[in-house]
Amino acid sequence: MNITEQEIEALESAMTEKEWNNACDKIKGARGGQYPEDWWPRVKLGGIMDAFGKRSNVSTEIKIVGL
Repeated sequence: MNITEQEIEALESAMTEKEWNNACDKIKGARGGQYPEDWWPRVKLGGIMDAFGKRSNVSTEIKIVGL
């Protein structure tokens, strides 16, 4: 199931890291704990995540760390 316009709106209206995380948790919760298949092109590449970072002063850099 792809991300819905309502879910996109929730991300676009998030002003704090807590609001963003809550929106992400709801999106994943609706899909058994997984992000929708179009998350990367719509949210990251589409600029929604970076716009959130700018308005909330939160880094949206993707970091890969070893366990």
